[in-house]
Amino acid sequence: MDFFQAIRNGNVELVKSILNTDKHLASKADQRGFTPLVMATYSDQLEIVKLILEAGADVNLKVGRGNSALMGVCMKGYLPMVELLVDHSAIIDAQNETGMTALMYAAMFGHRQVVQFLVDRGAEITRSNAEGKTAGDHAAAKGFNEISEMLQN
Repeated sequence: MDFFQAIRNGNVELVKSILNTDKHLASKADQRGFTPLVMATYSDQLEIVKLILEAGADVNLKVGRGNSALMGVCMKGYLPMVELLVDHSAIIDAQNETGMTALMYAAMFGHRQVVQFLVDRGAEITRSNAEGKTAGDHAAAKGFNEISEMLQN
C-alpha cells in the first residue's frame, strides 16, 4: 500500500511508520499535486493530520488553484480539523487564485460553527474575492441567512 492510500484509508500505524522512515514525505505531493496534508484533511483523518504536521508539513502549502488545506476543510465543515490547522498557524485569510478564503468557503457551504470559529480567530469578514463578493455575500446567495447576518460589519 502506498503512502497516499494509507492516508486515505486512515491507516495511522502505516502512515506513522512511513513518516518515521522519511519525514520529507510529509510535504511531497502525489502525481496529481496533492500533498499528504491536503489528502488527510480531505479524507477527514484527524490523527493522520496530526502525524503529518508533527513530521514538519507546511500547513500553508497550496495545491491546485491555490487552495490550502484550511480552505478544503472549511468547504467540508470539519470543525476539529479547522481548529487543529489554525492552532498550527494556518493563515486564516489566505486567498486562492480567485480570491476565495477559508471563511468564504465556510460561509458558502453553510458551516456556521466553522464561520464563528474563524471570525473569533480574526478572519477578515470584509475581504472580497475576485468578483467583489465577501463571505457574507456568499452565505446570502446560498440562503444561509443566519451566517450572512453574523458576517454583517
